[in-house]
Amino acid sequence: MKLFKNAASGKTTIKMSKEEWLAIGKKAGWNNMEHENYDYINGKRKIRKMTNEQIAWNIDELKEVIEIQEKARKEGYNTPKLGYYQDELLAYLEEKKRRREEEKNNSSERIEE
Repeated sequence: MKLFKNAASGKTTIKMSKEEWLAIGKKAGWNNMEHENYDYINGKRKIRKMTNEQIAWNIDELKEVIEIQEKARKEGYNTPKLGYYQDELLAYLEEKKRRREEEKNNSSERIEE
């Protein structure tokens, strides 16, 4: 572990290897973190109230977070919320699909009339 002090800002930065970081995490019990479960019922209620733009934004953000978490997991880091984010993404994608199908059905009904 090395300490670096920025002369301009006066801030101190700690640099450590991956092995040092993982050793600190094990001592702190990071590997024992419980996985949080996604609440589908309340999540779907919340998502139904959102606009299409809000849903699209959240999907993009969740995809980015999941990608980062998956890389961290491959490097040996504990990622207890990865499953939560994947479940949340699934709920957003299901709502997006539901709206698309609803819109498709409504447009086909108008054509038939």
